[in-house]
Amino acid sequence: MKSVNIIEEYTNYIKKVLISISKLILGKKYSEEIFSHLLDIYIKVRYYDSLERKNKKPYSNIKLYIKDELAKLKSDDKTENAILSIYAEILNFEQNSLKVRELLNNIQKYLEILNIDGDTFKDELTKLYNEINAKKKEIKRAFFTKDFVCLYKGTNINKTYIVSLDYTFSIPDLYSQSAVEKVYTVGKISEDKLYIEYYLVMYRLLTEILNFDFSNSYILEFETSLFQKEGKLNRFLSIITNDLCKEKMSLRINYSDFLTYKDKILNYINDGYSFAIQIDDSYVDELENRKLIESVFRYIIINSNSENISLFEDCSNLIKIK
Repeated sequence: MKSVNIIEEYTNYIKKVLISISKLILGKKYSEEIFSHLLDIYIKVRYYDSLERKNKKPYSNIKLYIKDELAKLKSDDKTENAILSIYAEILNFEQNSLKVRELLNNIQKYLEILNIDGDTFKDELTKLYNEINAKKKEIKRAFFTKDFVCLYKGTNINKTYIVSLDYTFSIPDLYSQSAVEKVYTVGKISEDKLYIEYYLVMYRLLTEILNFDFSNSYILEFETSLFQKEGKLNRFLSIITNDLCKEKMSLRINYSDFLTYKDKILNYINDGYSFAIQIDDSYVDELENRKLIESVFRYIIINSNSENISLFEDCSNLIKIK
């Protein structure tokens, strides 16, 4: 099974379409160097929230970044400035999901400066616009399932959720519930169901991004048996391979798992992946060990009745469960 980071796939598609729109409108006046630079800034701010915010409001933040980049590029040349303004309006067109008619209205005065007739590319522009909308629907269809659902349990840390995957299909009565749970939660099936969970959470994350929401973080299930299957593990991790996903999606392990796979886990953390560690009965307190846990794990999970909870009480990333 090929693993794909759908956020990267979507943003790469958006880049491709916006470049096509720019070339369609400007023809030989299009500059790959300039628009690619603006597009790179736009994608980083719009879809990855990876640059320092200049404004708390997402729309205003994007506008400020593009405005500042344009200010660096503007000159006394009226023609060059008209082209820059068209680039900005194309990005605004995508950001605000404008209609083709609205884009044409916004760039009309710049087209006149450049002696470009908007009617010559209107039909092709409409086609590209329809392709973007079709892509959004295609992604939604691809991740629709009636058989599985992700459950999101809130925590004491605001907008941080512990995720579990549940099935909604019916099981024949001849199988006991305990037998079903055993098959579902151990072995190859418990590993493979993570594909479904990770993709469903990824789709939720993409939906939030499209709505300019970067506030939520998720703690996902994980099977440490995957550490013994490097190829399969790498396919799983390729689903969450970009920096935003690494930040927003943490993999949940027990302390006993950390003891067994310590070097491998620390290597993946050094590669940017986030892990949440659950302090279980195998935990023996040592100051050096506790400092390591506090410094490398995104979240520390502990039962609210655990005798060890006082050891981590001052940690801002402590999640208490019952």
